Amino acid sequence: MHLFFIELDTYLQLVFLFTFEDFEDFALLMTLLPTCIGLFFKTSNFAFKIKQIKQLMAIIEDLSTYCTKTEKLKKYLKKVDKITKLFMTLAFCSCICGAFHTMYELPYKMWFPYDINNRLNYWISAIYQIIGSTILAQVTICIDLIPIIFMCYVIAFLDILCDRLQALKKEKIKITEFEDFLVPSNEELSKCIEFGIKIGKCVELIEETFSTIFFAQGFFSTLILCTISFSLSLVTDPVKFIRLFSYLILMLVEIYLPCYFGNEITLKSEKLSENLFHSDWPEENKKFRSNMLVAMEKMKRSFKIAAFGVFGVNMKTFSDVCRSTYSLFAVFKKIHGRKENV
Repeated sequence: MHLFFIELDTYLQLVFLFTFEDFEDFALLMTLLPTCIGLFFKTSNFAFKIKQIKQLMAIIEDLSTYCTKTEKLKKYLKKVDKITKLFMTLAFCSCICGAFHTMYELPYKMWFPYDINNRLNYWISAIYQIIGSTILAQVTICIDLIPIIFMCYVIAFLDILCDRLQALKKEKIKITEFEDFLVPSNEELSKCIEFGIKIGKCVELIEETFSTIFFAQGFFSTLILCTISFSLSLVTDPVKFIRLFSYLILMLVEIYLPCYFGNEITLKSEKLSENLFHSDWPEENKKFRSNMLVAMEKMKRSFKIAAFGVFGVNMKTFSDVCRSTYSLFAVFKKIHGRKENV
């Protein structure tokens, strides 16, 4: 399935790249070709990194044992479920919009080794493109959601850790009916520190495993957003416009999600030391306060996810992608304007 739809689609579009007749055809081609190339890198990365993904699943399972209360974990899992449904719905709508097209004009620009003006050849090619685009969309979404699911788990764990740190206080043990003994929270603090260290290792493994996906997504999404924006300024057919606009929304969501959750991981990790400071530490013993100072020093370094350690997966990157998209759009628009004047 992977070979038939991804590699074949990429090959047919690359051949068409050397046979297009006008600039509009080139712009429409470049809305889909980067997606296929990017999906090839993503699926290849998934195959090569399957061992690390299994390690991540084991770490998530281990971290779940630290969660005595699962309400927040369930809350974030529900959020993942809603995101998945939204993503799938947008992809399905985009593919459906691609199916409704001008009669005897293929939904997507591709080269075929036969005459597509023949009615039978046209319908075979059109059905292949519609089914193929639907499968490619589902595969892309499933691969894109894998790092997002892991990041949601990390955010939930950080949220739970923040609550545990803030709730640190001496435990009361009843000695007699009228007398209580206060036990320092050293053991609970040690568990929180251990919990935080394991979360940090999970974040590092997420970065190591999905760097290729984050980089491919950022690079190709910028190119796709640019060409879609440019194509929208050229097309006059309302059907084409709706299809391109739905695809534009899907691409924006695709790059926004990892940036948003990566940013949330950083923000949540920055609150750890603050929540620990708001605990009942003045009532604790000297050993607790010493351990607390060491923990707060370690918590000064927030968790950050980056593609190959260079491009941060955060909202700043999302803003940079949007700005880069507009810049490339302006360049393409200028080049096309010069060609029209010649």
